[in-house]
Amino acid sequence: MDTGKRRLLVIFIDILLIGIGLLVYALFHHVMPREGTPIATPFPTSPTAYSFPNETEASNPLATPTSMGWSYEGFSTATISDRYSYTSKNISIKLKRHEKNGVVYFVQDIHIRNIESLKTAFAKDKYGIGFKDTAFNIAEKHNAIAAITGDYYGARDIGVVIRNGTLYRDARFRDVCVLYRNGEMKTFSKNEIDAYKELQNGAYQAWSFGPALLDNSGKPKTAFDSDVKPKNPRAAIGYYEPGHYCFVVVDGRGENDSKGMTLMELSQLMYELGCKVAYNLDGGMSAQMYFNGEIVNSPAKGGREISDIIYICENP
Repeated sequence: MDTGKRRLLVIFIDILLIGIGLLVYALFHHVMPREGTPIATPFPTSPTAYSFPNETEASNPLATPTSMGWSYEGFSTATISDRYSYTSKNISIKLKRHEKNGVVYFVQDIHIRNIESLKTAFAKDKYGIGFKDTAFNIAEKHNAIAAITGDYYGARDIGVVIRNGTLYRDARFRDVCVLYRNGEMKTFSKNEIDAYKELQNGAYQAWSFGPALLDNSGKPKTAFDSDVKPKNPRAAIGYYEPGHYCFVVVDGRGENDSKGMTLMELSQLMYELGCKVAYNLDGGMSAQMYFNGEIVNSPAKGGREISDIIYICENP
């Protein structure tokens, strides 16, 4: 074999080995599940079709809430549940479907007596990269009454992750939303967040997908730290006051002929709902809402498996 052919063969083998190496890395890093461990735990641990009445909204779907706090008058002594509401001595949830300007969206207006009724869950009950399941399966396994897709933390190895009072990951990504044990919710830019400090301040949950949808005064935003700004299916969590929250899902990509929302439109919606703080969660095919044993929206292309949910349950 002459020198030229030998050189080409060596180059070909080098390229082949590099390609194999990259394939193995991608398989390990992005496909094969890898279980992780908590960083800090400062607190002790103790699908079917869904039909709605026709409803077209021409104004604010929810009135700006009054101050009710943790002693909301809508709780009941007995548990009462149907396809559009759930009330008990600890929880009140009202579900509504809205259609406005060619967009279909769903709102769960949520009151809880105790922060322990708002929890998060991992797919397969494992923290790490590559663990996925349907929102329906995760919700059913944890006896959820209501649930929404989380931040799909498992799609990346950066972003702050605090779940049910446990810090799993402290790596800045983009805007972070923190829910505290006193019921308050705040959003931080990636340059503001200090996960350990917020854990000491009582952080109970922290999500890293974003962006934050309202400014520090609770007003709509026009600039966002996100690459996904055009119309899309969306999921969001909103905060009114301690004990009062909302889950919102917007259908899009042709589902129910709904157009989806831009981030600016979602920001405006959360403001109109009366939220003081609002945060964008994983959307697209992930955007799913669960209530009383069913997925109530129409996920794009039938939805996809995700790594985590936010859910409401009776506190044991």
